[in-house]
Amino acid sequence: MHILATLALDSTGYRLLLLGHLLCVIVGFGSTFVYPFLGIEASKRRGAIGAAMTETANHIGHIVTSPFILASGVFGALLVAVGAYDWSDRFVQISIPLFLIAVAFSFGVHQPNLKRMEELGNELAAMGPPPAGSAGGPPPQAVEMERRGKAAARNGGILHVMFAVLLVLMVWRPL
Repeated sequence: MHILATLALDSTGYRLLLLGHLLCVIVGFGSTFVYPFLGIEASKRRGAIGAAMTETANHIGHIVTSPFILASGVFGALLVAVGAYDWSDRFVQISIPLFLIAVAFSFGVHQPNLKRMEELGNELAAMGPPPAGSAGGPPPQAVEMERRGKAAARNGGILHVMFAVLLVLMVWRPL
């Protein structure tokens, strides 16, 4: 059942909504595929440079990636509300909860981990290099950073799989 008036698939209004949806998907989800590479490069650069790269990636994620991903969901819901598809279509019933789970996982698990990694990078950069001749192990921040880096890779992978499933649902509309 459509909440709003149904727009013909070839109408300008529907095409503008579809354009907005696709643009937001490309910018929002597409940008997430760059961050793993930035993380690898940041980990190769110790100190202030690596910390700055991490901070920059997190900042860009908050001003580009997250808003565009959220907007893609809004545009997607509008396309269902006014288009040829219905809330009762199986691909819609699967896609919306999956999208909401992915957003909750990103904001509740992945992004807090990335923020903590940024804090740890800044702490390590402020510490400077270890004193000459020190035989102690790595600082606790470095150990935590390594653990969190593995979690970031895992969490990002989970989100990319969710995106791939959403993409398959949107393109093939199975079920």
